[in-house]
Amino acid sequence: MISIVISTYKPDNFRKFSENVKLNIGVIYEIISIENPGLMGLCEAYNKGAEKAQYPYICFCHDDILINTPNWGQEVIDVFEENENAGLLGVAGGSYKPQTPSSWFFPGDEKYAKMNVTQVYPQNNEIAKCYKNPNNKILDSVVVLDGCWFCTRTAITKEFKFDQETFRSYHCYDIDYSLQVAQKYQNLVTLGIELEHYSYGDFTIEWLEESFKLYNKWKKVLPYYIGEISTSEISRNEFNTFCFILARVEKHRKCIFQLLKLLYSYNFMKLVKWNKWILLNKYTWGGMYRILRNKEV
Repeated sequence: MISIVISTYKPDNFRKFSENVKLNIGVIYEIISIENPGLMGLCEAYNKGAEKAQYPYICFCHDDILINTPNWGQEVIDVFEENENAGLLGVAGGSYKPQTPSSWFFPGDEKYAKMNVTQVYPQNNEIAKCYKNPNNKILDSVVVLDGCWFCTRTAITKEFKFDQETFRSYHCYDIDYSLQVAQKYQNLVTLGIELEHYSYGDFTIEWLEESFKLYNKWKKVLPYYIGEISTSEISRNEFNTFCFILARVEKHRKCIFQLLKLLYSYNFMKLVKWNKWILLNKYTWGGMYRILRNKEV
């Protein structure tokens, strides 16, 4: 038996989602719809929904997804019953979360990213099949999950709440919640359930600002990863991610001070190593110069 919590304000999306769940979930379920036309962030919406859940397992998901895998609800239940330390279960996630602000994925993450999502772009009906299975496992461990769809035990939502005080929008709630749960439980991705997603995220100004909030909250824990990773690999991961976030800062002309504070933090210098830090220092001040020059034009 599964409770499904969804934050929505588009009746057509909710209708399609509800019909799809009825057709394919294969177990007793309830849908808890939180009407949310911009009234609250996802953390608050999900906390409200979790309080209403009456079944032992709970899914949190966007309203623009479809799951066409038959009896996917039973697969979810089986994972939790067969893995007593399972915390969260999703269809997309990563086994390395950089200290540098990022999504659950980052440039050069091929060995860490695991996902089974068909991305549909409604504006032009293009379809992109995103399947990543570096370890050739149907069920694999991760530290952070994509929030388009993930499930957990309802009891865990009593133990860990979504941080609605820090994250009041629609960004970073999933990574934050993943990291909370990962401190005690094992997060998992299943590639046995395929999800269709009818929108795509963008690295907006709001995403950038929320990502630095996440960094400030978790910087003493990050980078967070599974298994043993060499210091050179950590250095490369953080270097690649910093270059990505620098481009976002330069594009939006926001979070400049936060980026510099990160660059000159002792812990970050240790992570990226001296030679790469020198390059990042050069790239960063080049970016600052371009920002200032563009402001003068």
